[in-house]
Amino acid sequence: MRLTEKEALILYSAQLRANAPVSSLRKTTGYREHTIRYAINTAQRSGLIRAGCFVNLCLLGFTHYEVYFSLSSERNFSREHLLKALIASEKVSWVGDLGGEYHYGLNLCVRNVQEVSDFLEQLSSSLGLCYLEKAFAARLALSFFGNKYLAPRKLTPGKLSYSTTYERIQIDETDHRIMREIVRAGEKSRRDIARSIALPFSTVENRIKKLEQQKVIVGYYYQLNSAMIGIQSFMLLLSVKGFSTEHKKKLFKFCQEHPNIVVLIEAIGSWDFELAVEVEDARQVIQLVQELQDRFSAYLHGIKVLPSFDYPKVREYPFDNFELAAG
Repeated sequence: MRLTEKEALILYSAQLRANAPVSSLRKTTGYREHTIRYAINTAQRSGLIRAGCFVNLCLLGFTHYEVYFSLSSERNFSREHLLKALIASEKVSWVGDLGGEYHYGLNLCVRNVQEVSDFLEQLSSSLGLCYLEKAFAARLALSFFGNKYLAPRKLTPGKLSYSTTYERIQIDETDHRIMREIVRAGEKSRRDIARSIALPFSTVENRIKKLEQQKVIVGYYYQLNSAMIGIQSFMLLLSVKGFSTEHKKKLFKFCQEHPNIVVLIEAIGSWDFELAVEVEDARQVIQLVQELQDRFSAYLHGIKVLPSFDYPKVREYPFDNFELAAG
């Protein structure tokens, strides 16, 4: 599947503003409103894009733990059962099917680090897994820049982001039901969401507005199924010798402006920064690694490159049960 220049510009312009009125996208793209609607609707129907809600779970008291692991081939286990268990878990918001040093990656949303150990032990005992390699890092901040390589001309880069905080927001079961449905609903309207959870439309509207004001809901976006347009995905795990605030700003600027860097995560653990990268040709990853080494050679300790074959689960609010979400 190939996108025209018009389609690519429309999708990129809408990507970080999935709830924006079409009139505002007209100003950015220069195309008529019916053209914009048609391009977005066509991309949704084909499965190229999926509407998502960017949620800041840190405000609800959760810590994101990135866990990467590989498994020993000495034990027989069902890959299908493993992925099914990871996808079904309410504590897992993201699953990556990887290559290289680690076979799998996942993001655990927990309140206590002991839950990470318990989760892996339970996974091992229930499925007969034998971990060969494991690596962990706690997220400090995440910035999603969108798929900038889509834009046929340079546009002002945007972002959706969150970071760890001491601030805490309390949600009730109504908030929980609304966020759960928003994440599940994808392209549903708010009236459809209200009908699905049997709440008055005005209640849903007011609650969403409040969650947005509190920054629990950071924004709305379109997730691109980049494999459909021939794009390859990679994860880069960066370890540094020591980084000042000024160095972090420079790395952030580099990532925000680089067309192939989609996500930047700052972490503490087995690595310090994580980059989600998407390219047409794998050789572009080698070029990117060289760019990073040239630009930040005084501070970089090492870069691990992991091919990302698939993301079987991406759910920004993974909780089905209110008790787990509310703690």
